[in-house]
Amino acid sequence: MAQPAQVARSRLNDIKFPLPPLFEGKHEQVKRWQTSVRSFLNAHDRTNLPDEFQVLFALSRVSDEGAVGVWKENWLNAHTGGANPGYGNLAQFFLEFAAAFTATTSTQEAMRKIKALKMGGRSTDEHTAQFELLVDQAGLATAGDAILIDFYRSSLAPWLIERIYQGEVPTTLTDWKTRAILLDHN
Repeated sequence: MAQPAQVARSRLNDIKFPLPPLFEGKHEQVKRWQTSVRSFLNAHDRTNLPDEFQVLFALSRVSDEGAVGVWKENWLNAHTGGANPGYGNLAQFFLEFAAAFTATTSTQEAMRKIKALKMGGRSTDEHTAQFELLVDQAGLATAGDAILIDFYRSSLAPWLIERIYQGEVPTTLTDWKTRAILLDHN
């Protein structure tokens, strides 16, 4: 009799997951592409897949055209020749990949967008999600609450800032976001 985990795994194999998109060199797509590759491999029982296979699968989802194709060819040449040939693991590959394709201009662009971000007519939920995405893209997740609170506060609608200051003023970014969302919903 089949074990429950085996039955679940065999049913999972019946599901056809779409392939991750082909990475074509757009800097702003690096994290989304990595997430797609990681999700696809996780759905196919990544723990039982050899490291080399995982890296080669990720490379198969990188375009052969243009600058990204040149990078791919150079990466393969560097990891198949020399004194220590080998592909490493997916985490190492993603670090090298991100270093090559997350340009300073992407970070600067995200910073520019954070500074220009305004709530406008969007809900606080939507606005906060956009803010968090830009913080992540700019690499500011560990910048500290004081800096991030300042960016977040200046991006909120004036009426919402006024309502926040009418009560006890939040001291952490999490509290600012929570208070803003609660006040917007009331």
